[in-house]
Amino acid sequence: MCGRTACTLQPDNLSRACSYVPRGGQNQKQNNQKYQKARFMNTPGSRNYQPSQNIAPTGTLPVLIRGDFAGCPDEERIVVSMRWGLIPFFHKGDIAEMKLTTFNARSEEFRDKSMFSGPFKRGQRCVILCDGYYEWKRDGNNKKPYFLYTEQDKKWDICTDVNKLSEEDLWSEEEGWKGPKLTMMAGLFETRKMDDNEVLYSCTILTQASNPHLTWIHHRMPVFLTTPRAVQDWLSAESLEQTALSQITPADSLTWHPVSSEINNVRNRDATYAPVDDTKRSPAAGFMANWLGKGKAEKRPAETEDGEDKPSKR
Repeated sequence: MCGRTACTLQPDNLSRACSYVPRGGQNQKQNNQKYQKARFMNTPGSRNYQPSQNIAPTGTLPVLIRGDFAGCPDEERIVVSMRWGLIPFFHKGDIAEMKLTTFNARSEEFRDKSMFSGPFKRGQRCVILCDGYYEWKRDGNNKKPYFLYTEQDKKWDICTDVNKLSEEDLWSEEEGWKGPKLTMMAGLFETRKMDDNEVLYSCTILTQASNPHLTWIHHRMPVFLTTPRAVQDWLSAESLEQTALSQITPADSLTWHPVSSEINNVRNRDATYAPVDDTKRSPAAGFMANWLGKGKAEKRPAETEDGEDKPSKR
């Protein structure tokens, strides 16, 4: 499951981080094509994206979509701001009064639920962009927060503030994005025309059963898109449904570390995902083995649990 994320890149760096080779070129080195930046757009019906290390459901996420859904050529990629929590087509009235929990959708079941299967069949597939996400491990009566994210090259530390670096350090037409790797999650989105005729974009994150690396903390995890081809197949208008669904596979390229309990409060805008000690906790460091060695299984958290606090209506 995924109930809290972080994304600290400014819009210009998000555009660079989502750079791609136009027209499906996974063979960039062979055909000498150049990388192109994604276009960034704040969608009028949604709140503007603001970088944050503490983003909760009903907040605003940066999301990658095909260009045709934003009035651009379909081969373009666009980063847009979306409400986290899909507003289904059948919901009437004030969205603040919606009772459904739609910030996650189970990948095993979403095709059986019209509010998710409709967007999927219409190709309204998207990629949620983040530095990483938070999960909580029960420790007696308390819950200890951890930050989980894509394993980085040795050149980068996840806490490096790349917004202070120059474009030359982070991106080139020949290499694309050279900065820290984003954590990319498969999602679905819906659109809704508001009273002022502006269009509200809303999204949900697909989840799946945790792989062996992550069962120590939660029995569910997001569906990660870990390669450029996986992103392309998930987004592409030409992808058959089965091709898109083939991307729902376990990923094990994550690492994690414990963070301050300040992150528990969704209203704490100054909370940070910096580690609370100097030891990066990951499978490679034997941390998983320590947890698995405890023997006694713990009670699984509810699917809708997202930390210490439930998101307030905004």
